Amino acid sequence: MKKILKALKVILVSLGAIIVMGSGTFYIMAKNSAQPASMNMGSMSSMNMGSDDHSKMSNSKAQNEIPMSTLVEKPSDAPVKTFEITAEDKKIDTGRGRIVDAWTYNGTLPGPEIRVQQGDRVIVHLKNRLTEGVTIHWHGVELPNAEDGVAGLTQDSVPPGGEFTYDFIAKLPGTYWYHSHQESNKETTKGLYGTLIVEPKQSTVHYDKDYTAVLHDWDHDINTVNGTSNGEHFNA
Repeated sequence: MKKILKALKVILVSLGAIIVMGSGTFYIMAKNSAQPASMNMGSMSSMNMGSDDHSKMSNSKAQNEIPMSTLVEKPSDAPVKTFEITAEDKKIDTGRGRIVDAWTYNGTLPGPEIRVQQGDRVIVHLKNRLTEGVTIHWHGVELPNAEDGVAGLTQDSVPPGGEFTYDFIAKLPGTYWYHSHQESNKETTKGLYGTLIVEPKQSTVHYDKDYTAVLHDWDHDINTVNGTSNGEHFNA
């Protein structure tokens, strides 16, 4: 019986040692697999990138770095449509005596509708008359990165008193919207949004009138359609 108990103790001690060693190994593996603070993608020659040969990837910024400001629309003879937009604060009566302290494009809610045809060159001059930086992001629109309006990524935000000109070709027809992408949730909620309509060159649908309805949810349970909570009416 004593021999059996002694054998069991040896087994338990061995198992304990294995568990401790295994835990230590797991900790070291987990520690080594933690995401580093930074990675040099040019030096990761051991990474399996697929069937292509990436062994000649260079670390030289002079060879690989492309300034964002150079990613612009190429010159063309496309028809030009020019728009002036000013970001400014304004008290807006949404109806029923409900006043909101809004940030607007051109003092309206929503901002001015930009309507162009497919293939037009769209030039928008933005002026910032607010106390914080703004941009215009063209949501869902195919355009060069330098015109995309994402602050901190594709451009710096336009500072108070500053200006910026967006310049791109309206390539694909559709109904789009634009909004500020500097603290997007805050600034869009306060009213910095509008619509961009790109009409097709050749439409297969015939209609008498095209209406755009923009819904917005404000604080204090205020819901608006095209800037009013009184309801919007469209003639049939």
